[in-house]
Amino acid sequence: MRKDASKNKKVCQDAVMGTAVLGERGQLVIPKEIRDRYELKTGDKFFVLGHGHGPIAFLPLNQMQDFIQNISFKIQEAVQDSKT
Repeated sequence: MRKDASKNKKVCQDAVMGTAVLGERGQLVIPKEIRDRYELKTGDKFFVLGHGHGPIAFLPLNQMQDFIQNISFKIQEAVQDSKT
């Protein structure tokens, strides 16, 4: 197997973690392995991203909030550095 094909296979293994089925009441069950890996608990809230008719992403709200705060801090640092 070529080196880039091997690398792409690894990326896919990390990205594709399982499947979920949408129930009659609109509930989506996240597989246990994924819930355990990301420490997801009953009642956790998710930020839902989508683009047109393309992919949909569900991001844990608490992790998204931390991510946004960290990015905001890095942007502020970069702005301060650019002024000096």
